[in-house]
Amino acid sequence: MKLTTKIQTEIKTIETRFHIIRQEHVVPITKKVQILGGISYEDQKFIDSISEELTVYKVRLENILCQTDQKE
Repeated sequence: MKLTTKIQTEIKTIETRFHIIRQEHVVPITKKVQILGGISYEDQKFIDSISEELTVYKVRLENILCQTDQKE
């Protein structure tokens, strides 16, 4: 089944956001952990909030896949 333009746009938006999070936040925090050998409380709180955001995207992508499976 072909994805609608709206769903393709939504997937692209999620992909773009994922890459921004990775480049601007995950990579720098990972480097700090490697240098310092641990993670600060502030970084952990930030990681928790990022995880919540990514979980929302994961659920949405799962729902898109389920919808396309049902239509097949």
